[in-house]
Amino acid sequence: MANADNQIGAVVNIEKIAAWINNSKTTQKVLRAVSDNPALAGAGVAFVAASMLRPAAQAALPIKNKEDKRYTIASSIATGVTELGLSAAIFIPANKLIQKTSKALYSSTKDTIYKENPTLLRSFKSLSNRFLKIALMPATAWLRFAAIVPCVKLLFGKKKEEKKVGGKLDYEG
Repeated sequence: MANADNQIGAVVNIEKIAAWINNSKTTQKVLRAVSDNPALAGAGVAFVAASMLRPAAQAALPIKNKEDKRYTIASSIATGVTELGLSAAIFIPANKLIQKTSKALYSSTKDTIYKENPTLLRSFKSLSNRFLKIALMPATAWLRFAAIVPCVKLLFGKKKEEKKVGGKLDYEG
């Protein structure tokens, strides 16, 4: 009997959640934007996680080597920034092209599987976006790794070099 009550309670909660999603204009706008541009939405989430949450957690870790800690934090931030920047630079224009292609497929004079089929066209747009993201992974990775050293310098300044002065070590920076 308790199991049946739990299932009924879960159904009621699911219905409330579904009703809220369906009735919330803001939620519908966000979901539409994510659906129209999943690569940019994913980059936004990755930016928050990689540039803010992950470095904060890494800063709290007891990494003894300060240089390793700096590069770990900078690598995370470089990942988020390059992912977001590259996505904005490439996927916003690419999505305009994908949208135009989708409209042309929808209103085609030829009888194709896409003609007047919004469900398939949504899949076409989503898959086009994802395949473009996969195709750009090597460039994204290269840019991310290239951004690590400048990110370390930007965040932590120049590395102080040791030099001997009168028999004792001094730091110059």
